[in-house]
Amino acid sequence: MAVVNMIDRYVLTRLVGRAVVPLFVLGVMGFLPGWAILMVKGGLGLAGLHMLLAVGSGLAFLTMGYFYFRAAQVEEISRVVPLFYLSPALVAILAHIFLGERFVVRKYFGIILILAGAVLLASRWPMKLRLGPAFGLMILAASAMAVYTVATKYLLNYADYWTVFALSRLGMFFGTIPIYLGHRRAIRAELAGRRGLKVAAFMAGNEGLALAGSFFFTWAASRGPISVVTALSSTQPFFVFILSLALVILTPRFIKENVGLPTLALKIAAIAVMFAGLVFVV
Repeated sequence: MAVVNMIDRYVLTRLVGRAVVPLFVLGVMGFLPGWAILMVKGGLGLAGLHMLLAVGSGLAFLTMGYFYFRAAQVEEISRVVPLFYLSPALVAILAHIFLGERFVVRKYFGIILILAGAVLLASRWPMKLRLGPAFGLMILAASAMAVYTVATKYLLNYADYWTVFALSRLGMFFGTIPIYLGHRRAIRAELAGRRGLKVAAFMAGNEGLALAGSFFFTWAASRGPISVVTALSSTQPFFVFILSLALVILTPRFIKENVGLPTLALKIAAIAVMFAGLVFVV
């Protein structure tokens, strides 16, 4: 997923001008595996409110994608992705309320550390607290991700991970329909012509990787406590930080990142504080 994040930043700053374009591609890409899985299984696998919840979880994932893409447009990707650390804290709270998972005192301390690290990450050197638009966007993205995660874990009590994954992807696809209707001119303009086809193919490959990551997340959620699964998946910011640093050094035209020593030290400290909080939340 760290590779996906790098490509997302490149797409949003170099190839397309609107976040709805990769969001549309993500939703369309989700339809293909979702429909194929349900055809092979020979049915929906869930009914009534559970089916609606599965579709709704896909809409929550699409909502997360929109706010994440918006944030990736306006901020360095190594600052954006660590803010997903906010999601495990929210998952721990929601899992306690809706799934009955234990929420002990140390988790409160962990949440405080995660929030402190997030604020530190939003700061600039010399130390100036500036909660820019990306910070607010990622709070919304993390909240949507927490809803998706807890809904997925709940549904896995009633169906296998193939079914839950497929229905959530169809929910994503349904969510792209109003997006396309509201932004069809912009989407067509970005994806028109030979260049548009190349951009679409590039984004489709990247979103295919993202869908694969989402599938393995669903599979892992079917095997253990969702708060632990979410926490383990949050090692992603470390890999994003390493990859972004390597890309700036090797291919500085690919993405733009501030690699000054004070800024790097600030990012490392913020990620370390958030990771420490994550240990308490698990």
